[in-house]
Amino acid sequence: MGRWLLPGLIFMIFLVGAVLWKMPLAYALNKTDLQSRGVQWQNTGGTVWNGQIRGIVVARQSLGAANLRLWPGDLLKGRISYDVELRGTPGRGSGRVSAGRNEFSVIDLRAEIDLSVIEGLSENFRRMGGKVRANVDEIVFRDKLCTQASGKISTEFLSQAAMKYGRSWPELTGEIRCDQGMLLAPLKAQSEAGETVTVDIRVGMAAPTSLEARVTGASAELETVIGLMGFWMENGDLVYKRDITSSGRQP
Repeated sequence: MGRWLLPGLIFMIFLVGAVLWKMPLAYALNKTDLQSRGVQWQNTGGTVWNGQIRGIVVARQSLGAANLRLWPGDLLKGRISYDVELRGTPGRGSGRVSAGRNEFSVIDLRAEIDLSVIEGLSENFRRMGGKVRANVDEIVFRDKLCTQASGKISTEFLSQAAMKYGRSWPELTGEIRCDQGMLLAPLKAQSEAGETVTVDIRVGMAAPTSLEARVTGASAELETVIGLMGFWMENGDLVYKRDITSSGRQP
């Protein structure tokens, strides 16, 4: 019987490959629980092997369209993994997305996002513009909770906003990590005068995505500028809090 094992395996691999080659991507996506995790889309094209998703929306944010290329080897591990190239109004990005039983992960993500088109931010924030750049090694959610995360994030938003008022600020930078089941992107920058700006962006599958910015030691000039952007005074600091998936400032 052993002599039939290798030909049998070759036949099974060929059969699985043939099925995947023709299986519509829409059919495969409908078998996942991505929609219950907040990922929506308008329509799809192509096959499971090589396809496209258009009109992608995550946490109410439109992301545009994505091209997908399957990693067939992961199917043997009970996972579905794709190399993804995303292009849309908010920006562009590429990386590997993988979904399995109660697990969702992103690996080797390289992305650039335009803040001027992010839903949920105040109009004054969006008017300032600027981009967020992410170089992510990995992000892993299990049972909708962040369990692993590493990588760097930066934005010239503060530099660009300060430039409009004749000031100079360094970029906001930080390293992502998991914190109480949420993905946390903490950013920080300090001026030569000692003014400190910190921004915490929290992304979750079981909770709203939120942003909190805090300015410590602000000069009178900076306090005036920041006040125009929707900040308010809290315990001596200028603060801005927002659930990006909802509207209105948070108490």
